[in-house]
Amino acid sequence: MSVSEIVGQLKRLTISERLAVIESASRLIREDLSADTDPILRVAGCLSGDTVSGAEIERELYREGR
Repeated sequence: MSVSEIVGQLKRLTISERLAVIESASRLIREDLSADTDPILRVAGCLSGDTVSGAEIERELYREGR
């Protein structure tokens, strides 16, 4: 399906339905990023959600066993 076809389908939805699609797509992206073994991508994926402290980022990037 092309982008223009997807946009055409989205135009038929209500705002609430569009927001639900955005939420679901964002969740899928976060899940994909968190499954990735690259710690930088894992941290980047959480930036779209809750705030993360510098200490949490450091801990995630440099935790032992990597």
